[in-house]
Amino acid sequence: MRSAAVFGANNPLVLRCRFNLVLVLSLVLPAGCGRHWLAEAIVTVPHTSGPSDPGPGAAEQPPRGRKIDGSMRVTVGPPTASLSLRVVEPDTFPVPRGTILVLHGLWSRKQHMAGRGRWFADHGYRAVLVDLRGHGASSGRWGSFGVLESRDLVQVLDALEADGIRVEPVGVFGPSWGGAAALQLAAIDPRVRAVVTVSTFTSMREIVPLNIDRYAPWLGVVISDIQLAAAIDQAGRLAGFDPDDADSLRAAAATDAQILFVHGADDANVPLDHGRALYRRAAGHSELLIIRDADHRSIMRGEKGQLVIERATAWFDRWLE
Repeated sequence: MRSAAVFGANNPLVLRCRFNLVLVLSLVLPAGCGRHWLAEAIVTVPHTSGPSDPGPGAAEQPPRGRKIDGSMRVTVGPPTASLSLRVVEPDTFPVPRGTILVLHGLWSRKQHMAGRGRWFADHGYRAVLVDLRGHGASSGRWGSFGVLESRDLVQVLDALEADGIRVEPVGVFGPSWGGAAALQLAAIDPRVRAVVTVSTFTSMREIVPLNIDRYAPWLGVVISDIQLAAAIDQAGRLAGFDPDDADSLRAAAATDAQILFVHGADDANVPLDHGRALYRRAAGHSELLIIRDADHRSIMRGEKGQLVIERATAWFDRWLE
């Protein structure tokens, strides 16, 4: 799940086809038209239905529940979208120890995080699994690198409280794209007291050029840095957000929440430098866990994935009491 790699880099074939299309259009169409196609590629987040990567705890069938164990829908916006949620209450604790929003990465969905949600519920937390806008069973055409997603999540917490659920204290677990949303949520909602991100990028303006250089370096032949910056601006206008707000570094510094940054030492999609930069920006209320021999995909699987979920749980135990 290469969730932070722009344009759905967890599917290299799809990514290369898209970039080839952008390249051809850039060569045969006026500059403005080619830039529009690139802008669309930057913020398009198609609904996904790929194979699930359930993670630790997935063998348990089905999620156990006491008060709520099932689906909810919450209308959010602007721009308007309908989000699909799964709320899993712990059945061995009389009162949940807190609420953990369990987010997913780019081109993923909440089902892929089902095992993590059950794990948190088994450790006493209410787990709220969310299909972010444009993913899974949620509506919405565009993604915003955490900007709109974080505002949506504020409304999700409000909706849960309106249903009589005491959500605080709130923690957020998010890999990559979901980690950016988690950080930006913490920056705007004081109910969030603890965050765990995995392989998260520093900002939209840094990750987009990085992934173009990685997956389609020949785009630089026809698109200058200035044109790329203009395409990013256009992408923001298209999706209804300011690209400068898609800044995880600024969000990490703006919150008092305690943050655990987890990053793979061998991550080529979102290099370790991003994790280190985020950690430095949140100095005084963060820790950095570097997983050796882990890349953007393997860090959430097998023994490495088990280590991540265990350290995340320990982090929430420490800061959500």
